[in-house]
Amino acid sequence: MNGRQFYKVLRGSLFHCTSRLAFGSILKHGVIKPNTGEFPWTYPQSQNSYGSRRGKVCLFDFERSTRRQCLETADRWRQFLQVHQPYTVVIGIDRAALPDRVIEWEQANHEAWNVLPEPHAVIIPYVEVWVPEVPVSAFKWVRPSCRFCKEPGRGIEGGSWSLSGLDSSAREHGCLDCHWLSEKEMFGSGLAGALARLAFREERSHMEPAEE
Repeated sequence: MNGRQFYKVLRGSLFHCTSRLAFGSILKHGVIKPNTGEFPWTYPQSQNSYGSRRGKVCLFDFERSTRRQCLETADRWRQFLQVHQPYTVVIGIDRAALPDRVIEWEQANHEAWNVLPEPHAVIIPYVEVWVPEVPVSAFKWVRPSCRFCKEPGRGIEGGSWSLSGLDSSAREHGCLDCHWLSEKEMFGSGLAGALARLAFREERSHMEPAEE
């Protein structure tokens, strides 16, 4: 996985990353809301993230961040584009359609060090921003991205959001063609691999049928 390749595709974008399972819930409720424990945390430190502690939705801002800022922090953000099984859902956001002001990372960083109690909230500098929620009406595009992708798939645009449409795009992009690998080859061994395999099986159990 190369941060530069992902940046080339996503530069100029404001976007959110989530799982396929959570995306189905987003479509059902018409909004992205902060994770209050309904879905598993992506990483153990996610519970101590600024977004979690403030009850905000995390976005990645490649619109206003410079190329240098995005690439310097690539090791911090690129993992979020490929963490979920069977694929990660990357959602492009129209900033002008958001009902609330975006909280920039400078404000969050000030709060993390001067307002919130210790331990200090986890923040990705420059590129991570937050909002209270994101309505589906603010979506610009939706793309699949898996751990074997060199860049996100073409995805779907124009407001016709559906799990079946996204699954079709993921299949065309090869995100659902990992069956030729054993689960051990895909996720490795040890506790981390075992947890990843369980998450993968849970996601695959929700693949068919896809509700519109």
